[in-house]
Amino acid sequence: MSILFWSFSFEPNSLHRLDLQRIKVLFGFNKFKYYLVGLGDRTEALQLFFPVVQGVPLSQEATLSRVGLLEDQTTQRRIFDLTGHSTFSIQESKITLNKLDDFGFRPDFVKLDVQLAELKVLKGMVSTLQDSHPILIIENGPYLNSIIEYLDSYEYKPYQYDQKKNQLKPSGANAVSMNVFFVPSARLGWLGSLICKG
Repeated sequence: MSILFWSFSFEPNSLHRLDLQRIKVLFGFNKFKYYLVGLGDRTEALQLFFPVVQGVPLSQEATLSRVGLLEDQTTQRRIFDLTGHSTFSIQESKITLNKLDDFGFRPDFVKLDVQLAELKVLKGMVSTLQDSHPILIIENGPYLNSIIEYLDSYEYKPYQYDQKKNQLKPSGANAVSMNVFFVPSARLGWLGSLICKG
């Protein structure tokens, strides 16, 4: 008897293990599976950096880029909005990365929130993009234009969600939404009226 998992999660930060175990119980044990590894363009061991404010680790801001953590204004603004503090220390931990392609999944949707490592993850899922054509939801950030250019070669176009119309409208590097949807040409008909025509 095969088990069908509805959702998979990849999380390199072991601080989230308990949260993932709780989600597994809420979803149902046969509907959610998690892996305590990260995703990238190759299998490798790296350092994960995360800010700490007054002894509290902000694991949601963990990143592979120490420089990005120190210099990205969007990240620093989020930390300030959350904590009221503009200064933080940085802790690090060892993690393992794998390519999504190595897992052999055929997903319909993939959401990336990988703190400035989006291109590396995308380069590790070339077969997934070509074979499954999943709709991608990617956090907006400083590398959006590079992501748009990269995904264009796989016939993906960027969209923003228009809450008033309940539709996805064409976007570009000037997207202001927190997340950008990338829809492959193979899925346009599948989404139907959810795609804004003009």
